[in-house]
Amino acid sequence: MEILDNYTKVSNDIFLIMSCLSGAETKVFLWIYRQTIGYGKETDDISISQFSKYLGLSKMQVNRVIKSLKERELVEVKAQTLNGGKFTNIYKINFN
Repeated sequence: MEILDNYTKVSNDIFLIMSCLSGAETKVFLWIYRQTIGYGKETDDISISQFSKYLGLSKMQVNRVIKSLKERELVEVKAQTLNGGKFTNIYKINFN
């Protein structure tokens, strides 16, 4: 087996959290983790289209899962207005 150098270090606590999540919730949670912590950032703007494209989930599923993760207080989501009036969401893993 070949070991690749392209990886994201994952805290052991993440595995405990994952045991309480559905498959779709795990996918979305780990994608947010990868896009933030994995790149050394606290937050990242991720479009629903990105989630859908890379995770193989419908946009409706993604929205439902993000709502669930917010309710469980595992992620924080803030709406942000970009230049030109477009909106995006900023995601952050909540370690509290």
